[in-house]
Amino acid sequence: MLRSFLIIATMNTSSFTVLCLLILHRNVAQLLTKSNNYDDVSKQCIDRELRILKKIFMEEIAKFRLEMKSLPVNTEPFVSCPAGWIQFQSSCYIFGYDYGNWTHGKNQCERKHGSSKYLRITSKAEDTFIRDYVKGQGLTDYKTRDFWIGGTDAAQDGVFMWEGHSQEFTYTNWGPGNPDRTGTADCVILFQRSQYKWHDTSCSNDNSYICEIEL
Repeated sequence: MLRSFLIIATMNTSSFTVLCLLILHRNVAQLLTKSNNYDDVSKQCIDRELRILKKIFMEEIAKFRLEMKSLPVNTEPFVSCPAGWIQFQSSCYIFGYDYGNWTHGKNQCERKHGSSKYLRITSKAEDTFIRDYVKGQGLTDYKTRDFWIGGTDAAQDGVFMWEGHSQEFTYTNWGPGNPDRTGTADCVILFQRSQYKWHDTSCSNDNSYICEIEL
């Protein structure tokens, strides 16, 4: 009984329909064999129809097996975020409020988890998620309300790169007048007063920071 149930559960609609017809014809055949009106001609007709249905059914099963083989198999193990981290799409994030300069945030991110680094924002969806989250925290303290992210042009003035990835920005959301690249404004923050758009500022300032694990 269990084996029959498993076979039916894995069938497509067409195969299931054929199986139902096959069972129906078998039951009719069994009833006719008990009837006084049953003769050799009837038996031959029923046998022929059953053979045709069986052939169709086997063809459908063969098609179904080929379809199953062609389906992509997800071999990637399920990965969840560490405790205290927040997941969005294929990344985990943690928000550090033990404020310090840009290097402090970098070091803290690298200590948080084996593969964690400074936040790298590569899409509008990710940027919106991060900005909405920090807006929701209602931060007002001067040193904790803005957040370091992993952007810096310290290596080459005007060429902003993502720390730990050696990659130039492919997506940006600069605030008004930014980057202004004045003085030592070599590091990037999410600036509260511009709704957490990006601003370049001195790396020696004290701010909160955001770390990311890319799954």
